[in-house]
Amino acid sequence: MAEFDDVKALLEQSLGHHAEARVWRDFALNDRWLLELVRKDQGRLDTLADRYRLKEEIYDDSPGGRGRRQRGGIGRTIAADRRLETLAEIAAIDARRSEPVEWFRGKALGGQCLSPSEVRDWMHGHEPPSPSKHLPMCVRVPVGDLTELAEMGLLASLSPDGDVSSAGVATIAEMADAFPKATTPWPVSWDNDSYADWLEDQARRIRSGEVDPPQLAYPTETLTYFNPTDGGAVDYVRTGEAGAIYFLKLVATWLTSWVPWSLEQAVAFLLTDEPQPLLRASMEADVSWIPALRRIRLRVDPRMPGKEVASFYEAGRQSFMRGRDKQMSEKALALAVFCAERVARENKWKDLRSEWNEAAVAGGHDDWRDKHDDDAQARAFAKDARNAYFRVTGRSLEDARSTARGENCNLSGMTLFILQEDALGERQSDAPRARLSPRQREIIDQAEDWTRGSGDEGTS
Repeated sequence: MAEFDDVKALLEQSLGHHAEARVWRDFALNDRWLLELVRKDQGRLDTLADRYRLKEEIYDDSPGGRGRRQRGGIGRTIAADRRLETLAEIAAIDARRSEPVEWFRGKALGGQCLSPSEVRDWMHGHEPPSPSKHLPMCVRVPVGDLTELAEMGLLASLSPDGDVSSAGVATIAEMADAFPKATTPWPVSWDNDSYADWLEDQARRIRSGEVDPPQLAYPTETLTYFNPTDGGAVDYVRTGEAGAIYFLKLVATWLTSWVPWSLEQAVAFLLTDEPQPLLRASMEADVSWIPALRRIRLRVDPRMPGKEVASFYEAGRQSFMRGRDKQMSEKALALAVFCAERVARENKWKDLRSEWNEAAVAGGHDDWRDKHDDDAQARAFAKDARNAYFRVTGRSLEDARSTARGENCNLSGMTLFILQEDALGERQSDAPRARLSPRQREIIDQAEDWTRGSGDEGTS
């Protein structure tokens, strides 16, 4: 982690306090791409600071973070009273009796829950193997209708604890269609000979050109959890496409649909059987590169009085938006859109002013024309345009221009875009690459080399 000490110093200067060790460790493990961008002056420091505050809030809610004084920031919480603590115990009792929880604990834990000290070893002991330090990729193959599922040799049970057979396939397909977001796991298995025959037929059809191979690759999903042996720090494991971790995530996600726990809390309950705390109120804000797109999410106990909710919201709102929200004129709003539409262009402000004046007259708004004809450099118009764009978006026009030109972009998104073009065939245009800086091109070249085989040890 010493390799990012320079970025850590910048972050702490922005936060106004020292970065907490376990939160910083989370960054070094999971957000190295963002640290690299900030180090290369290609990423925004305020985005890093916002992301830090959100992670810090997660740790404050973790078992190891209980009781620590809140510093404030984007996330805020109000702890439970005794009534909510009792409700948490009752929720845990009901959850223990639920079929998905019983099924998971019986299949994955042998009916015996873990002690907190055993959680990390169990999680990493059941993590799917990785062929290298890179996260493996997976592809998804559409399987068609019930006829094709039968040809594949798929077997399934009619109930989570029943015997597997071909009769259960139709039931699973019907449930998947009726409940597309259902997460209760159903055991399946395969007739090995039928499945091998189907794979061989797929290979023949691909070679003959009848069907195309999968066009997209997906990173393997991960599951975050509280690591009790590291003070409640958030750690993660890969889920894979099946196995204990995969089903742990499915059942934990189902739990969060009816108990107001975080996913990490649901995982902790499933593995240890310890009731997880409920909050009286919590608040989070989304992080966006356009600050005005941030949205506050409140989760409030209905028993909380309206005045208390309003006070809680206002205190959180002040964390990232201060002062009054003043009305803007129609002219200023139109000017902000005008700037957004031309943000990637290199025009001088006097040329943009002429274009704005022409558009205003054509739109029947002659009074919107900028009349400072004596201003050769259009400084007054530039100031009005910058202010209008900033007031609508919360972002400086200069920063938006840098991003549009590829000087401050999210490298991971651009890399996926270019690699996707390669996966679909020959690249139709080098335009995306032309917008990158030399350093960004170098990084993407390295990624492409790796995918073509120079990093064979990392492929799967």
